[in-house]
Amino acid sequence: MKLERVLRPPTGFGWWLGAAALGLAVATALTVLIVLGGYYPIGSWLPASGLLTPLGIFLAIGATAVAAILAAPVYALLAWTWRPIVLAALFEVCLFLGLAPAEMVGDLMLRSSFDALKSRNPGLISSIEAYTDDNGTPPATLAVLVPDYLPAIPHTGIAVRPDYEYEPKPGLCGAGGDRPNDWNLSVSIGGAIIVHQVFYCPGSRTWNYEQSDGR
Repeated sequence: MKLERVLRPPTGFGWWLGAAALGLAVATALTVLIVLGGYYPIGSWLPASGLLTPLGIFLAIGATAVAAILAAPVYALLAWTWRPIVLAALFEVCLFLGLAPAEMVGDLMLRSSFDALKSRNPGLISSIEAYTDDNGTPPATLAVLVPDYLPAIPHTGIAVRPDYEYEPKPGLCGAGGDRPNDWNLSVSIGGAIIVHQVFYCPGSRTWNYEQSDGR
């Protein structure tokens, strides 16, 4: 029994160029999409999820690689040619090579997101300071600022960590500064490997950034 081709076989230089270009671009494209959704206000409507973190980027790239490996033999059988398997191998190699620029782009985007976070919601800080001046002590929780000092507690604007973390103690700020660090406001983003922390110190009236391992 003679097997007939169900799909048209990939022929021409364009297929090879396309597989290589796609492999190089996919990792960066997935990184940009996930970081935009997880760390920028454009994705603030999304529910908090580990899939919007660097772990999600790794899983998305891995799923793409597995899909290519599984699809290639099927295409090869339906087109009755070896070319899809070789194209898939070329795609996988270029996907691996594309991890380096994807990591650089992702790091730049994360840094930009953290910098933007520092200037977001200045009214929250001024409300904490006003409460502290009026009462002699910082608020026990952010909830006590509503409604006299704030109409509502603002969100961070990022899906992976929509709520600010607040404590009426120095925390990461320590004891330095022109004024006492008797409270701290922070946003901690990360997991088991790397934790990014953006925190405000009232003593120096500055936002700070710290990166540490998740242990």
